[in-house]
Amino acid sequence: MQKENIHVDLLQQSSPSGGQRASSSLSDTELTVSDTELFARIHSLINDAWFSDIPGDWVVAFSGGKDSTLLLDMVLRMLVSLKPEDYTRIVHVVSNDTLVESPLIVDYLYKFINLLNIYVQEKSLPIEIKITKPEPGNTFWVNMIGRGYPPPSKMFRWCTEKLKIMPTTQYLRKQALQSGQVTILLGTRVSESNLRAQSIRKHADVSHYFGNHPEINNVKTFFPIRDLSDAQVWKYLFNNRSPWGTSYSELIRLYKEARGGECPLVVDKSSLSEPSCGERSPRFGCWTCTLVKQDRSLDGLIQYGHDELGPYAEFREWLINFTSILENRLPYGRNGGVRKRRDGTIVPGPLTLSARRTILRRLQDLELRLGKKLISDVELRVIKDIWRADEHMYNFIGENATRALQKQMVSDNNEA
Repeated sequence: MQKENIHVDLLQQSSPSGGQRASSSLSDTELTVSDTELFARIHSLINDAWFSDIPGDWVVAFSGGKDSTLLLDMVLRMLVSLKPEDYTRIVHVVSNDTLVESPLIVDYLYKFINLLNIYVQEKSLPIEIKITKPEPGNTFWVNMIGRGYPPPSKMFRWCTEKLKIMPTTQYLRKQALQSGQVTILLGTRVSESNLRAQSIRKHADVSHYFGNHPEINNVKTFFPIRDLSDAQVWKYLFNNRSPWGTSYSELIRLYKEARGGECPLVVDKSSLSEPSCGERSPRFGCWTCTLVKQDRSLDGLIQYGHDELGPYAEFREWLINFTSILENRLPYGRNGGVRKRRDGTIVPGPLTLSARRTILRRLQDLELRLGKKLISDVELRVIKDIWRADEHMYNFIGENATRALQKQMVSDNNEA
């Protein structure tokens, strides 16, 4: 693999605090003796864990980012070193597709998964691959356009649970039920952030690398690469090819162009999975993400020549502005109840039906512009069913009462 300027830029990417990391030279990609020894210890750790008396299958959380790629690489190398009679567990490689992933990232993920599947078949490895997705009635568009949820924010971050946590947790519970216990392998590292470091220490037991899932009793957690630094992760990927022989150059290039990192595969609602999407650092994930004011990853990809992403960025910007207009919000919740703050002012409710219809029209215009399906026919049917039910409730409340409450809501929140 060629080591051109790409790695210099990567190791200078923005830190979580927004500053720049120290400059790197070509020698920074060379493995030191200590690096090699640490990688060997991790390989031994994974091997020892495989043969340990901890029962049940393994689940490798694979987001497609650098940390989970390194982790999966090491697990695969361990498996191919074993004899078939040592395949005493099944390894479930689990990824998540929110159905609104950044196009370049989701294309890369599915291409990687396809290569992995071919490799697994060729080597007859005890691996099952699963890509979790939100149920048709709980997708991003069904919740926003159908139910009128406002765009996710730090105060109402509904997307993470509905699109990521629920589908993956459901799969975890199913596997744990079938095998009695499972161990989930996570690419979380202590050096990623102070919050993550504290989270790992909180959940880890005396064995240092193992812990307990905070929500599912019969799920253990395993952090094999927790002691690696960012630099060591990059060194490993620079100096190793995938088990099937391709380089990791495409992944490295995506990081360079997106100026950040991936949204991790979120497996629970505790701080174990923090910081997640939209927090503290530029991360590539959902193209609809409104948890950050500026999507630096999407902007970075566009600046690197991915002009096809421009319409996505324009729609995202329009969506943020459109849904921030108070007149596009109802003055009551989905149950018809009016929520008030302590001072008596009305809390804005879901998007109006008119606003939801406008968003759907704009989304379908974007589909025509891109020549690409962004919302499925199943989602559209669910949305129409929700609209019919909501119309019935709104008619019961009455148009005059709605307008009066909405006028008061706008006045309350403009004065705040």
